[in-house]
Amino acid sequence: MTTPDSKVIPAPPSLVKAFRSGFDAVANHVELLLLPLALDLFLWFGPHLSLYQLVSSVYRTIQSTPGMDQVEMQEMVKMSEQLWLEMTKEYNMFSLLRTLPVGIPSLLSGSPSTAQTPLGLAQVWQVPSGWVAFAAWGALLLVGLVIGAFYFNLVRQAALDGQVSWRGALAAWPVQALQTLVLAVGWLVVFLMFTIPFSCVLSFVVFSGLSVGRLAMLLFTGLLAWIFVPLAFSPHGVFTGQPAWQAVRTSALLARRSLPTTALFLVIALVASEGLDLLWHTPPETSWLMLISLGGHAFVTTGLLAASFVYYRDALHWVEKMLVLARWNTSSQMPKA
Repeated sequence: MTTPDSKVIPAPPSLVKAFRSGFDAVANHVELLLLPLALDLFLWFGPHLSLYQLVSSVYRTIQSTPGMDQVEMQEMVKMSEQLWLEMTKEYNMFSLLRTLPVGIPSLLSGSPSTAQTPLGLAQVWQVPSGWVAFAAWGALLLVGLVIGAFYFNLVRQAALDGQVSWRGALAAWPVQALQTLVLAVGWLVVFLMFTIPFSCVLSFVVFSGLSVGRLAMLLFTGLLAWIFVPLAFSPHGVFTGQPAWQAVRTSALLARRSLPTTALFLVIALVASEGLDLLWHTPPETSWLMLISLGGHAFVTTGLLAASFVYYRDALHWVEKMLVLARWNTSSQMPKA
């Protein structure tokens, strides 16, 4: 019977290996880029779903209600109307197809859209009512999560199995899509439980003009990191065969046991993704050069996702070895009866 050597500590997972393996997997399976490219091309050339006229009609109704003829109220409503109209003027509701924590990466979903393309202005559909807006919001999020589950499974196959089976991904799709929905609802509940009370306090501090506003913003950012770093790899657990609740526990265990390495991996991936997005947004929407940006963004984000699957596998194996080693050392040091 062999026992682990208490003096031999296994090396932590290699970040270089994870990133190299992830991008190699994508380079060997370029078909993984089809879904990110398809989503961005749809957001670019497809119809845009706008809330502009709906918001405008809502504020016309507000201004016509009794009691709104006071000067102070009119000024407040006017400022609010200008803010919301500016926000919705270049907002495309179809960008909701880019979902979290599981979804298809998209370059154009996170940026204002002017509906301009090299072929002219894209068609703009106005949302007629609040009920339609609510239904479209729910339907788009649902579709984004479900299709995102299929994309995640394909990337997981390329990163961990070295091959891509579309038939296998379709077979596992229903179960994984259901677990993805459960995971997304769990993320939303956790987010609301922690951020709503803190955001109320933060809003009060910022609008009150207190000098601690920046400190409160920093604390709020730290709170978000404290919440979501332990949850960052919960989607990876789902797509390696774990139910959603177990995937969350596994992700929290991995983050707690390998926090320095895991935090460094997440920071590198975030900086690489956000930093290169500045480059990808250089061409205007009216230029065909945007196609190069879409292809580069699809390759980088898919490579980073594949690298995260490789890191998750290696980090989980490392944590398991460390736990076994710790248990063996503890049992060997116990006094014998």
